[in-house]
Amino acid sequence: MSFYNPDVHTPKAVHFIEKHTGQLVISDWVRVEMTSALGIQLRRNDISRALANELLTNFSHHCSGRFYQQIAVTTIHFSEAERLLRPLNRNLRSADALHLAVAKLENLALVTADGALANIAREEGVATLYLSSQVRK
Repeated sequence: MSFYNPDVHTPKAVHFIEKHTGQLVISDWVRVEMTSALGIQLRRNDISRALANELLTNFSHHCSGRFYQQIAVTTIHFSEAERLLRPLNRNLRSADALHLAVAKLENLALVTADGALANIAREEGVATLYLSSQVRK
């Protein structure tokens, strides 16, 4: 989302994506999450309908082109996401569990700006790149 709609994570997201264009893999679930996130921002009046549509169009063009490689989410991914959620005290949302499950089962690195998700991914043995918005001195 940060690549398409500027926020505190945008500089690192842009740098990372530009450096890895053509190597990036997303699941079908990312498309659902992007659409949902834009809808939330629209309903909160954080963005205009015109901007939401523009961002969604840009993302859709990237998805239909060669910008991203795409993986279909299957039953096995959902089963793994459920397993990841079984320690009920884990700080993990269902949507993030599905992203993590796809990365784990497809042997992909997970790129995230969510510190809690990055920690759980590392616990699960998933290669992880944490895009912190904090500037290191």
